Amino acid sequence: MNRDKASPSQDSFATNPLGNARFSKFPQIGAPCVWQIDGGTCSIQKFIIQGGRHAFDWHSDRIDAQTPVTATYKNTQNVRRFMTEQCGAGFKFDRPFMAWVKDGRDKTMGDVVAEWQRRQMKSRPPG
Repeated sequence: MNRDKASPSQDSFATNPLGNARFSKFPQIGAPCVWQIDGGTCSIQKFIIQGGRHAFDWHSDRIDAQTPVTATYKNTQNVRRFMTEQCGAGFKFDRPFMAWVKDGRDKTMGDVVAEWQRRQMKSRPPG
């Protein structure tokens, strides 16, 4: 096996109690991964596991109000689409708001929506 490429070593596989997936570690990076084997063919899907869950993909995973804002959060088109659906066509990111989203405190995308709406109400003149 070519160790120059990121591939699991044969001896690092363990049987998954769920059946058709095998867990492995990439020796080069030590990252735990799940390889799901599709019907015994060579079609393999890899999911990086972080803290027992797969890393959220801000580009393509479904976002809802309960989605936690993770350390890997990115202002993607997927996020903009969700925020526009929730806040309306006037939604836009600004630097202070982006800094608040990424400040490291626990929050969900529902909290992000509520904060954007709060800031919009605060910035409007009374009346």
